[in-house]
Amino acid sequence: MSIDQRSTRKVCIIRRNYRPDGGAEVATSNYADALSRFAEVSLACESWDHLGFRGDVTKLEVTGKSRASNYRSFVQSAEDFVTCFPGRAHSHELIPGVDVIRLGDGLHSSWLDAAGWSWKTWIDPFHRYKVRLEREVLTDPRLKFVIVNSEFVGKAVTGGLNVDPSRLVMIRNIVRQEFKETVISRRPALSMGRLVFAGSGWHRKGLKYAIRALKFLPEEVTLSVYGVDKSMAQYERLVSSNGLQSRVFFRGVQRIAPRDLDQYDAMIHPAIYEPFPNVAVEALSRGLPVVSSHFSGTSDFDKTLGVATCDLSNESLVDGIRWALDCSANERSRFRDHVVQFDQAYLKRSLEHLYESLW
Repeated sequence: MSIDQRSTRKVCIIRRNYRPDGGAEVATSNYADALSRFAEVSLACESWDHLGFRGDVTKLEVTGKSRASNYRSFVQSAEDFVTCFPGRAHSHELIPGVDVIRLGDGLHSSWLDAAGWSWKTWIDPFHRYKVRLEREVLTDPRLKFVIVNSEFVGKAVTGGLNVDPSRLVMIRNIVRQEFKETVISRRPALSMGRLVFAGSGWHRKGLKYAIRALKFLPEEVTLSVYGVDKSMAQYERLVSSNGLQSRVFFRGVQRIAPRDLDQYDAMIHPAIYEPFPNVAVEALSRGLPVVSSHFSGTSDFDKTLGVATCDLSNESLVDGIRWALDCSANERSRFRDHVVQFDQAYLKRSLEHLYESLW
């Protein structure tokens, strides 16, 4: 594609903000890079501190003292921006009037249902507004495509919201180049049973289920936890009450590199709602099987592809963990071979095909 042709194809990505340890923000950066291969890409946001983005950045004016009013102000500012933007609007947020939306966070209504918080829809202004906005935006005739990262989310979109399936596009989360290219370092003996859990927001990601299941496994099985949660003291008490102080290690927030995952034998991620976690893709790319739940996009994959999908009972999770720790080197290699096909080149091809129908 010539430079002149690329400059006439303008795409603006909309994302509210950037957090260094956020999987959705990493995905936004990946999309910006892929789109920039065939279009001139800019960004509209409330705040963005990621130095890797090289295009134009528009800071949207946001006001409001409450969570609901602040969010409503962001949506209105973004909608006003889209109205004037001379190109295609590609949003990773629920914004009326855009051409393409990526539901990397899944459906807010599904999350409320999964958490047993459906009542908040009626009494909390933020949740009430977001659920209404979700339905209005996703059924807006101006919206051309809805990108999902799992069949799990896609079924909820077409089923619960009656979105036309022809507008649905499935694009998997991709493996970052460093995870694909770095040679896997020698993993400790599998009999050690080293489990890893990664991500912040531990209620949603099911850390309590992982801790409870650990009690029913041999003493040599340990769990390392990466991330942070405002209720950390509650989880430390759970560890203590189950006598697991010497088997659960809180590692804090850090950017996980390939060599970090290579220390472990399996990942556990028993989420109560998760569209498709980036950490699971990263784990599979290092040959780590993933023990997950029926409420996660990882349920798209079966054991032949590296995922044990469990219910949240101790018995089911323990069975899944035992399977994961028993996986052979050949099986682990197969898990990696499958997931690394979803790379930056795959993302570029998928987006280029989608946008060809929009120019």
